[in-house]
Amino acid sequence: RWDGAPEGTTWEVSHDLDGPVSMHIYDREFQWVDAYYFLSGTTERLYEPGPDPISMTDLLENGEDSYDFTTIEQTGDEVVKLNTRGRDVATGETEVIDGVTLHTFNVASETRDENGDLVFAAEGKQYVFKDERLFMLGQESYFDGQERWQEDNTPQEFIFPGEKGFTDFRPRYGCNAQQASFTPPVSQ
Repeated sequence: RWDGAPEGTTWEVSHDLDGPVSMHIYDREFQWVDAYYFLSGTTERLYEPGPDPISMTDLLENGEDSYDFTTIEQTGDEVVKLNTRGRDVATGETEVIDGVTLHTFNVASETRDENGDLVFAAEGKQYVFKDERLFMLGQESYFDGQERWQEDNTPQEFIFPGEKGFTDFRPRYGCNAQQASFTPPVSQ
């Protein structure tokens, strides 16, 4: 966590056996703000929150949240404006993984370019760790405009600051990039 970042900012880094793959930054509401993809050098930045920004507060209080926001994706000199729309809905169920209670949500989103062409879609189940206001991937189906695939990125283990293995960034489970993030509690 960077001291200069606004309060509630979450930094998430995905990595595989070769090292970091991507870094995402979210605000307190878990609105996507910035991303960097290490292999391609691509950046994605929030262009405008849009008519319906992501709201973790709405999701936790009402059991659902819709969103509609625009980002700018840049790879080299190529710049593309992308619009993402989606909806997350609470299932009303929880799962306990490694002693941590996670709330489950059905999620669905689509990202389209300026021509309205579908460039990415995701649908499935994700988790929210309410105490930390964190989203976590689960079992989802994806479409990148050409191919469809499924992934199970369900959390397997939680290692908190000070616990053995917290600074070990090698994936422990599966071959896909693993996500790790932590927002320390606000000291009072």
